[in-house]
Amino acid sequence: FRTRNNGVRIMKTEVKIYNAFKDCMPNKTIIDVYETGIRDKLHVLVISEYLDEMNGKQMQEYLFSILEKTLERNIITRQEFDRVTLMVPISIEELKR
Repeated sequence: FRTRNNGVRIMKTEVKIYNAFKDCMPNKTIIDVYETGIRDKLHVLVISEYLDEMNGKQMQEYLFSILEKTLERNIITRQEFDRVTLMVPISIEELKR
């Protein structure tokens, strides 16, 4: 959280995106949303068994759909949405290889 001058607490973009993914994924999912250090951009890493049956394109589409829903529901702004420049989905099966 950050605090504005008037004392109102606002939630950081990373936390909003993390919570959106956490709400859509099973309990045994690892989610990391982090700043890249380059022009305030964000990357999202998701490791989950839920992704095991999906191919690479399906995983990307699924993660993008979660991010789009957060925008549609006004959980994040267009500016916050545009900060995400990379989403990396990894299935448990991929880790085992």
